[in-house]
Amino acid sequence: NEHGVSISYMIVGRWSLSSGSDISNAFAYENRSISFKEQTQYPQSGNYAGWFNLTQHSGKIVRVSNCKMKLCFCQNSAGAWNIDGTGVNEFGTYNITGTLSENMRDIE
Repeated sequence: NEHGVSISYMIVGRWSLSSGSDISNAFAYENRSISFKEQTQYPQSGNYAGWFNLTQHSGKIVRVSNCKMKLCFCQNSAGAWNIDGTGVNEFGTYNITGTLSENMRDIE
């Protein structure tokens, strides 16, 4: 309804260190800072928190928390969405760039 009910946006999938890599890991990020009244577009730009799995050289998989990540989605001329972002985790500060497909299912 329109009485300040929170909306949660989830981004889930798999990532790899490079295109064509044989190793990929799961990730999940969530934006809970949007209320029904504030929701203007999808995908939603804003603050996200979540985690990603990382396969170490030994083969062990560890989960890394990302609590401070800001993503901006801007629609491009092809109808897809450019993704620009920044974040901080236990490894330090990082930048995120990519593209979300027009069908909003595939991220590169």
